Amino acid sequence: TGQFILKKVAERISSGLRATDLLARLSEATMALLIPGSGESLGEDIAERMRVDIAEFAMDDGRGAVLQVSLSIGLVTWEPQHYQAGDMPQLARHMEALANRALRIASDKGGNSVKILRLNTLLV
Repeated sequence: TGQFILKKVAERISSGLRATDLLARLSEATMALLIPGSGESLGEDIAERMRVDIAEFAMDDGRGAVLQVSLSIGLVTWEPQHYQAGDMPQLARHMEALANRALRIASDKGGNSVKILRLNTLLV
């Protein structure tokens, strides 16, 4: 059932993405979405729309049961014009660690929420 839900959520989310956006599966129950050029305000709007859309989306499991799902979202924003990165793999590790922290905070609040953290500094 978990794999079925993850697939349906991924399909639902990816149907509204732009060609420049990237949805990837990171682990058993974790996905990442890169939304380049969006800025914090737009990123928050997109995350909140996804959260509400999935919460309101009743999934038919194909066996007569209707599944209700919610999302916990850890959102990381980064402004390259203010905090440039020379080492892209290091930037990716920083962003993933911060996103995991934001996701834990969102989950610890009871789930079905969005938590935003900003990547302000990069270690050189």
